[in-house]
Amino acid sequence: MGKNSLHQQRIAHQPQQWRSSAEWIVICYFLVLVSLAWGVVCWQVEQDRRSTESQIININEKLALAYEDHTRNALIRIEKVLIFLKQDFERYGVVTPSAQMMVGQLVDDPLINQSVVTDAAGIPLTSALQSRQSIGQAPQFQAHVLQDTGQFFIGQLRVGTISTKESIHVSVRINRPDGSFAGVASVALNPQYFTGFYQSMRLGEGYTVVLIGLDGVVRSRHPSDAAFDPALLFAALKEQPTGNFRDAKHFYSYRGLANYPLTVLVGVSSEAAMASYYQRRNVYFGSVIGISLLMLLFTSLRVRNLKQ
Repeated sequence: MGKNSLHQQRIAHQPQQWRSSAEWIVICYFLVLVSLAWGVVCWQVEQDRRSTESQIININEKLALAYEDHTRNALIRIEKVLIFLKQDFERYGVVTPSAQMMVGQLVDDPLINQSVVTDAAGIPLTSALQSRQSIGQAPQFQAHVLQDTGQFFIGQLRVGTISTKESIHVSVRINRPDGSFAGVASVALNPQYFTGFYQSMRLGEGYTVVLIGLDGVVRSRHPSDAAFDPALLFAALKEQPTGNFRDAKHFYSYRGLANYPLTVLVGVSSEAAMASYYQRRNVYFGSVIGISLLMLLFTSLRVRNLKQ
């Protein structure tokens, strides 16, 4: 009797063991599938993030290159004007009709706020705005008084003495035949000309364009209240003249202008640039959460049926 009873208990206990094992198999299967689903989604999100950031950097680099070309072409054009005015005066010793005509034609140039050729005291000999007001104390004049560096002076953003407009003054020294100081040829550049190039492209919100000197002083920027950390830029410039860097809220691309003490910088806010990625990321995670809940519901029902 005892042996038969024990045998019957073992037979009755076997279905219960089978059901318990099946429950664990179903649960483990659920965990594996959920883990796999989350792993695939996390991998996809990471690949999408890297691809989006790469595209942002690529676009920034192209914009920075276009900004560099725009700025360089403007500076080359101004250099040609100043070289002509300098050489013409040094050759003839006076402001010729040709020089006066050139200065007069610059009045309507959107790049230029004012152009002038002065004597050694800073008194204009010819001026696009037809002014005789001295610029003798202005930085673009004083930079050439003591010595001939042979270089163009590119000043900081300041209100012009004659134009009364914020300008970037570029000037060159004029010499007498004996090499002594005879005056300067100077052009006041409109800073909005440089950033207006990007305003016309209508890039949308979140973009920043900056023209900054190696002295750390901004010559032009858009928007006018755009803030960035120059220390990050100059740290990157020490590594290479062209490149990319990031701060907590922006992607930046920069290009140093060879032969000029200037750098162009293009930035875009991470929030604006990554907006489409954030939307896709939310869809990815929302989908995997929904799938996980459905799988949990299915697993719960399956385990419940096994217990019955």
